[in-house]
Formats: sequence, C-alpha cells, structure tokens
Amino acid sequence: QGLRDSHGKIAGVHEQHAKEIHGLRALHAGHAAITEHLDYIESVLNDSFGRHTAEVQSLKEAHAKHTRDFQDLRSWQSQHTSMGERFASMEAAFADRSDEHAAQIAQLRRSHDEHVEALARHARDVSGALAHHAAIGERADRI
Repeated sequence: QGLRDSHGKIAGVHEQHAKEIHGLRALHAGHAAITEHLDYIESVLNDSFGRHTAEVQSLKEAHAKHTRDFQDLRSWQSQHTSMGERFASMEAAFADRSDEHAAQIAQLRRSHDEHVEALARHARDVSGALAHHAAIGERADRI
C-alpha cells in the first residue's frame, strides 16, 4: 500500500511537472515568437532609418541647391535696376538730347539767317558791280 501511495504521489508530481514543462514550452515558443517579432521590428526600423537618412540627405542637398539658386537670383537682381529707374534714366537721356538738339537747331537758324544776309549783300554787291560795269561800257562807247 505504501508503494501505491508513493506511486500515486509520484504520478501526481509527474503530472504537475509535465504541465509545468508544457507551460515552459509554450512560454519558450512565445519567447521565440517575440524574438522573431523583435528581429522583424529591428529590420523594419533599420530599413526605415536607412530610407529616412537618404531622404533627409536628399532634402539637405535640395535645400543647399535652392539656397545657392536664391543667392544667385538676389545677386543677379541687385545688378539690375528697376523699370522705374530705367525709365527715369532714359527720360533724363532724352531730355539732355532734346536740349542739345534744340540748341543745335537754334545755331542752324542763326547760321542760316547769316547766310541769307551774306547772300543778300553779295547780290547787292554783284548788282552794283554790274551797274558800274555797264556804266563803264557806256563811257567807252562815248569815247
């Protein structure tokens, strides 16, 4: 009887032990699943980190290019005058030329008037010379 009682106790302990081993195996299987999940998450994060690093680098390069382009544009713009300044400059140049042309036209009119007066004097002188010439011819005829 003692042996049966011992055997019953051992069977109970064995059954309890078997349940615990089964539970440990389930935990271990879950542990393996957790390890696989962590490995997967790490691979996704590493891939994502790699992509994000590349995208950030690409954005930095694009930003640097835009900064250079903007500086070039500002430099170019600073070398050019505004439309208003350009029109003002042209108006000043035209006004200067207009004054210059008006002075030249006035000088030409004065010169023209002087030539008309000189031509009239010359015509009078020629007329007088011809009259005097005719008078000499008449005198020669009389002699």
